[in-house]
Amino acid sequence: MRKLLAEAIGTFWLVLGGCGSAVIAAGLPDVG
Repeated sequence: MRKLLAEAIGTFWLVLGGCGSAVIAAGLPDVG
């Protein structure tokens, strides 16, 4: 159960980070 939770958090964090990077790159053309 703990491993499943860890994988879920890892996937969520990866997606969240990816979306965050995309938003920052789109919102700040000078940075990206």
